[in-house]
Amino acid sequence: MTDPRQDRTSHFDQYSGRLLVDVTWEDYSLFAKFMAAGTSLHQGDLSIWNKALNVFFCLAFIVISITGFVMWWIRRPSGSSKLGVPPRFQSTGVWKTGLVTLIVIAVAFPLAGLSIIAALLLDWLLFSRVERLRLAFR
Repeated sequence: MTDPRQDRTSHFDQYSGRLLVDVTWEDYSLFAKFMAAGTSLHQGDLSIWNKALNVFFCLAFIVISITGFVMWWIRRPSGSSKLGVPPRFQSTGVWKTGLVTLIVIAVAFPLAGLSIIAALLLDWLLFSRVERLRLAFR
C-alpha cells in the first residue's frame, strides 16, 4: 500500500548529479495534499479495505451493465422494429421530480450539466426531426 504522506519529488542536475529541488508532503499546498490523497484513494492504495471497496464498485458497474442489457432483452417487443422504449409517464408529478433532479445535478456538476444539455440538443435536433429515428424511439 502507498501512503501519500511519503510522496517525494526530487530533481537532479543531469550533468553534476547535484540535488536541485526536493519536495515532500510537508511542502505541498492544501490542494496538492488533497490531490495526492485523492489519487491514492481512487487507486485503492490506502488499505486493503480501500482496494476491496474499489473492487466492489467495479463489479457493481459490470453487473449493472449486464443486467441493464438483460432487462432490455426481456421486455423488448418481439417481431417489431421498435427498440422497446418504455411508454411516456401519465403521472404529472414524476417528470417534475426528474426535472428538479436534473437541474440540481447540472448546477452541482457543471460538466454533467453540459452533458445533459448536449443530450437534450441531440434529442431535439436529431431524434425529433429525422422520421426514421422518431418512429424507432416512439
